[in-house]
Amino acid sequence: DKASSTTVVTFETGPYTYRGTAFTATAAVTGAGGLSAPVAVVYTGDCTNVTVANGCTATATFAGDSNHTGSSDAKSITITQASSTTVVTVSDAVYDGNPHGGTAVVTGVGGLNQAVPVKYVGRNTTIYPASNTAPTAAGEYIAQARYPGDANHTTSNDAKNFSITLAPSITAVSCPTSVVYNGAAQTPCSATVTGAGGLSLTPTPIYADNINAGTASASYSYAGDTNHSGSSDSKNFAISLAPSITTVSCPASVVYNGAAQTPCSATVT
Repeated sequence: DKASSTTVVTFETGPYTYRGTAFTATAAVTGAGGLSAPVAVVYTGDCTNVTVANGCTATATFAGDSNHTGSSDAKSITITQASSTTVVTVSDAVYDGNPHGGTAVVTGVGGLNQAVPVKYVGRNTTIYPASNTAPTAAGEYIAQARYPGDANHTTSNDAKNFSITLAPSITAVSCPTSVVYNGAAQTPCSATVTGAGGLSLTPTPIYADNINAGTASASYSYAGDTNHSGSSDSKNFAISLAPSITTVSCPASVVYNGAAQTPCSATVT
Protein backbone atom coordinates (compact mmCIF):
# COMPACT_ATOMS: atom_id res chain seq x y z
CA ASP A 1 0.00 0.00 0.00
CA LYS A 2 1.00 3.61 -0.49
CA ALA A 3 2.41 5.51 2.48
CA SER A 4 0.63 8.64 3.65
CA SER A 5 2.00 12.11 2.98
CA THR A 6 1.74 15.29 5.04
CA THR A 7 1.41 18.72 3.46
CA VAL A 8 1.96 21.75 5.69
CA VAL A 9 1.30 25.38 4.76
CA THR A 10 3.31 28.00 6.67
CA PHE A 11 2.69 31.73 6.44
CA GLU A 12 5.52 34.19 6.89
CA THR A 13 5.97 35.41 10.46
CA GLY A 14 3.41 37.99 11.63
CA PRO A 15 2.14 40.38 12.76
CA TYR A 16 -0.10 40.64 9.74
CA THR A 17 -0.50 44.39 9.71
CA TYR A 18 -1.28 46.02 6.38
CA ARG A 19 1.94 46.95 4.58
CA GLY A 20 0.88 47.53 1.00
CA THR A 21 2.25 44.25 -0.33
CA ALA A 22 0.83 40.73 -0.21
CA PHE A 23 1.60 38.32 2.62
CA THR A 24 2.91 34.99 1.38
CA ALA A 25 3.15 31.39 2.52
CA THR A 26 5.18 28.35 1.67
CA ALA A 27 4.17 24.70 1.63
CA ALA A 28 6.06 21.43 1.78
CA VAL A 29 5.09 17.76 1.68
CA THR A 30 6.87 15.09 3.65
CA GLY A 31 6.50 11.35 3.84
CA ALA A 32 8.19 7.96 4.30
CA GLY A 33 11.18 7.10 2.20
CA GLY A 34 12.63 10.57 2.29
CA LEU A 35 9.76 12.43 0.67
CA SER A 36 10.38 16.15 1.19
CA ALA A 37 9.41 18.62 -1.49
CA PRO A 38 7.88 22.05 -1.87
CA VAL A 39 4.26 22.31 -2.93
CA ALA A 40 2.69 25.16 -4.89
CA VAL A 41 0.52 27.52 -2.87
CA VAL A 42 -2.79 28.87 -4.11
CA TYR A 43 -4.23 32.02 -2.48
CA THR A 44 -7.86 32.94 -2.05
CA GLY A 45 -9.36 36.07 -0.58
CA ASP A 46 -7.30 39.25 -0.33
CA CYS A 47 -3.77 38.79 0.99
CA THR A 48 -2.79 42.46 0.57
CA ASN A 49 -5.60 44.56 1.99
CA VAL A 50 -7.65 44.56 5.16
CA THR A 51 -10.94 42.79 4.56
CA VAL A 52 -12.51 40.37 7.04
CA ALA A 53 -11.29 37.95 9.69
CA ASN A 54 -9.22 35.20 8.08
CA GLY A 55 -9.60 37.06 4.81
CA CYS A 56 -6.41 35.64 3.31
CA THR A 57 -6.14 31.87 2.80
CA ALA A 58 -3.22 29.88 1.42
CA THR A 59 -3.92 26.31 0.25
CA ALA A 60 -1.47 23.65 -0.93
CA THR A 61 -2.33 20.22 -2.35
CA PHE A 62 0.01 17.29 -2.99
CA ALA A 63 -1.59 14.99 -5.53
CA GLY A 64 0.32 11.95 -4.37
CA ASP A 65 2.85 9.79 -6.24
CA SER A 66 3.51 6.10 -6.85
CA ASN A 67 4.49 5.59 -3.22
CA HIS A 68 2.44 8.19 -1.31
CA THR A 69 -1.13 9.19 -1.00
CA GLY A 70 -2.17 12.80 -1.59
CA SER A 71 -2.55 15.40 1.16
CA SER A 72 -3.42 19.07 1.53
CA ASP A 73 -3.36 21.91 4.04
CA ALA A 74 -4.77 25.41 4.31
CA LYS A 75 -3.93 28.33 6.59
CA SER A 76 -5.67 31.67 6.97
CA ILE A 77 -4.53 34.99 8.40
CA THR A 78 -6.33 38.19 9.33
CA ILE A 79 -4.74 41.39 8.01
CA THR A 80 -5.19 44.27 10.43
CA GLN A 81 -5.09 48.03 9.81
CA ALA A 82 -1.78 49.87 9.80
CA SER A 83 -1.45 53.12 11.69
CA SER A 84 -1.58 56.47 9.90
CA THR A 85 0.27 59.62 10.92
CA THR A 86 -1.24 63.08 10.54
CA VAL A 87 1.07 66.09 10.87
CA VAL A 88 -0.08 69.72 11.02
CA THR A 89 2.40 72.41 10.00
CA VAL A 90 1.90 76.06 11.01
CA SER A 91 3.98 79.18 11.46
CA ASP A 92 3.45 82.37 13.42
CA ALA A 93 2.60 85.53 11.51
CA VAL A 94 2.19 89.27 11.94
CA TYR A 95 -1.22 90.73 11.16
CA ASP A 96 -1.34 92.00 7.58
CA GLY A 97 -5.03 91.78 6.74
CA ASN A 98 -4.63 88.39 5.05
CA PRO A 99 -5.62 84.93 6.36
CA HIS A 100 -2.89 82.84 7.96
CA GLY A 101 -3.28 79.13 8.51
CA GLY A 102 -1.48 75.83 8.16
CA THR A 103 -1.41 72.58 6.24
CA ALA A 104 -1.84 68.96 7.22
CA VAL A 105 -0.67 65.75 5.60
CA VAL A 106 -1.40 62.13 6.47
CA THR A 107 1.09 59.39 5.64
CA GLY A 108 1.16 55.65 6.08
CA VAL A 109 2.49 52.42 4.62
CA GLY A 110 1.36 51.39 1.19
CA GLY A 111 1.81 54.85 -0.29
CA LEU A 112 -0.68 56.79 1.82
CA ASN A 113 0.32 60.45 1.44
CA GLN A 114 -2.37 63.07 1.07
CA ALA A 115 -3.54 66.42 2.34
CA VAL A 116 -6.02 66.61 5.22
CA PRO A 117 -8.42 69.55 5.79
CA VAL A 118 -7.43 71.87 8.62
CA LYS A 119 -9.88 73.33 11.12
CA TYR A 120 -9.05 76.40 13.22
CA VAL A 121 -10.18 77.44 16.66
CA GLY A 122 -9.13 80.32 18.86
CA ARG A 123 -7.46 79.39 22.09
CA ASN A 124 -10.15 81.65 23.46
CA THR A 125 -13.05 80.06 21.59
CA THR A 126 -15.45 82.90 22.38
CA ILE A 127 -13.30 85.12 20.17
CA TYR A 128 -12.82 82.65 17.31
CA PRO A 129 -15.14 79.61 17.26
CA ALA A 130 -14.13 76.56 15.25
CA SER A 131 -13.94 77.29 11.54
CA ASN A 132 -12.58 75.76 8.36
CA THR A 133 -11.42 79.22 7.29
CA ALA A 134 -7.93 80.35 8.26
CA PRO A 135 -8.02 83.34 10.64
CA THR A 136 -7.08 86.89 9.68
CA ALA A 137 -7.26 88.83 12.96
CA ALA A 138 -4.48 88.93 15.50
CA GLY A 139 -4.87 86.27 18.18
CA GLU A 140 -3.85 82.87 19.52
CA TYR A 141 -5.08 79.90 17.50
CA ILE A 142 -5.00 76.11 17.22
CA ALA A 143 -4.83 74.35 13.85
CA GLN A 144 -6.38 70.89 14.01
CA ALA A 145 -6.56 68.04 11.48
CA ARG A 146 -8.06 64.56 11.68
CA TYR A 147 -7.72 61.72 9.20
CA PRO A 148 -10.79 59.47 9.56
CA GLY A 149 -8.92 56.36 8.52
CA ASP A 150 -9.61 54.03 5.61
CA ALA A 151 -9.93 50.32 5.00
CA ASN A 152 -6.22 49.79 5.56
CA HIS A 153 -5.29 52.55 8.02
CA THR A 154 -6.45 53.68 11.44
CA THR A 155 -7.49 57.24 12.23
CA SER A 156 -4.94 59.83 13.33
CA ASN A 157 -4.93 63.48 14.26
CA ASP A 158 -2.65 66.36 15.15
CA ALA A 159 -2.94 69.93 16.45
CA LYS A 160 -0.50 72.83 16.56
CA ASN A 161 -0.66 76.24 18.23
CA PHE A 162 0.20 79.40 16.32
CA SER A 163 -0.17 83.14 16.75
CA ILE A 164 -0.98 86.16 14.63
CA THR A 165 0.67 89.04 16.46
CA LEU A 166 -0.25 92.73 16.41
CA ALA A 167 1.04 94.73 13.49
CA PRO A 168 2.70 98.06 14.27
CA SER A 169 0.76 101.26 13.74
CA ILE A 170 2.45 104.46 12.58
CA THR A 171 1.31 107.81 13.92
CA ALA A 172 2.65 110.87 12.11
CA VAL A 173 2.02 114.52 13.07
CA SER A 174 2.79 117.21 10.47
CA CYS A 175 3.14 120.93 11.26
CA PRO A 176 4.35 124.05 9.43
CA THR A 177 7.60 125.55 10.62
CA SER A 178 5.84 128.60 11.99
CA VAL A 179 2.61 130.60 12.05
CA VAL A 180 2.01 134.25 12.95
CA TYR A 181 0.41 135.20 16.25
CA ASN A 182 -3.25 136.20 15.78
CA GLY A 183 -4.62 136.12 19.30
CA ALA A 184 -6.48 132.83 18.81
CA ALA A 185 -5.48 129.23 19.43
CA GLN A 186 -3.38 128.05 16.50
CA THR A 187 -4.25 124.62 15.05
CA PRO A 188 -2.21 124.33 11.85
CA CYS A 189 -1.15 120.67 12.24
CA SER A 190 -2.53 117.36 11.00
CA ALA A 191 -2.15 113.74 12.13
CA THR A 192 -2.43 110.36 10.41
CA VAL A 193 -2.46 106.81 11.75
CA THR A 194 -1.66 104.02 9.28
CA GLY A 195 -0.97 100.30 9.45
CA ALA A 196 -1.32 96.93 7.77
CA GLY A 197 -4.71 95.72 6.62
CA GLY A 198 -5.97 99.14 5.54
CA LEU A 199 -5.66 101.07 8.83
CA SER A 200 -5.93 104.75 7.85
CA LEU A 201 -7.11 107.42 10.31
CA THR A 202 -6.88 111.21 10.37
CA PRO A 203 -7.39 112.18 14.03
CA THR A 204 -7.18 115.70 15.40
CA PRO A 205 -3.89 116.46 17.18
CA ILE A 206 -3.75 117.72 20.74
CA TYR A 207 -2.05 121.12 21.13
CA ALA A 208 -0.07 122.76 23.91
CA ASP A 209 1.12 126.40 24.26
CA ASN A 210 -0.57 127.29 20.98
CA ILE A 211 -1.97 130.78 21.69
CA ASN A 212 0.90 133.16 22.46
CA ALA A 213 4.08 133.73 20.52
CA GLY A 214 6.73 131.14 21.27
CA THR A 215 7.11 127.42 20.77
CA ALA A 216 3.92 125.37 20.50
CA SER A 217 3.46 121.62 20.12
CA ALA A 218 1.00 119.20 18.54
CA SER A 219 0.83 115.51 19.44
CA TYR A 220 -1.31 112.42 19.04
CA SER A 221 -1.22 108.99 20.68
CA TYR A 222 -3.00 106.02 19.12
CA ALA A 223 -3.96 103.47 21.74
CA GLY A 224 -3.91 100.54 19.31
CA ASP A 225 -6.70 98.14 18.38
CA THR A 226 -7.33 94.41 18.14
CA ASN A 227 -4.88 94.11 15.24
CA HIS A 228 -2.38 96.95 15.79
CA SER A 229 -0.11 98.11 18.57
CA GLY A 230 -0.20 101.70 19.75
CA SER A 231 1.99 104.52 18.48
CA SER A 232 2.48 108.26 18.99
CA ASP A 233 4.18 111.30 17.50
CA SER A 234 4.62 114.98 18.29
CA LYS A 235 5.95 118.04 16.47
CA ASN A 236 6.84 121.58 17.52
CA PHE A 237 6.07 124.74 15.58
CA ALA A 238 6.75 128.41 16.21
CA ILE A 239 4.19 131.13 16.77
CA SER A 240 6.09 134.18 15.56
CA LEU A 241 5.53 137.82 16.61
CA ALA A 242 2.77 139.59 14.76
CA PRO A 243 3.64 143.02 13.28
CA SER A 244 2.40 146.09 15.10
CA ILE A 245 1.28 149.31 13.36
CA THR A 246 1.92 152.69 15.06
CA THR A 247 0.08 155.69 13.59
CA VAL A 248 0.50 159.36 14.63
CA SER A 249 -2.20 161.77 13.46
CA CYS A 250 -1.81 165.59 13.52
CA PRO A 251 -3.78 168.59 12.12
CA ALA A 252 -2.19 170.54 9.32
CA SER A 253 -1.71 173.59 11.61
CA VAL A 254 -2.64 175.20 14.90
CA VAL A 255 -2.67 178.89 16.02
CA TYR A 256 0.03 180.16 18.31
CA ASN A 257 -1.17 180.58 21.86
CA GLY A 258 2.05 180.84 23.80
CA ALA A 259 1.73 177.37 25.28
CA ALA A 260 3.10 174.00 24.16
CA GLN A 261 0.94 172.66 21.39
CA THR A 262 -0.18 168.99 21.63
CA PRO A 263 -2.75 168.58 18.90
CA CYS A 264 -1.62 165.12 17.74
CA SER A 265 -2.72 161.59 18.64
CA ALA A 266 -1.05 158.15 18.27
CA THR A 267 -2.39 154.59 17.96
CA VAL A 268 -0.70 151.25 18.03
CA THR A 269 -2.60 148.31 16.47
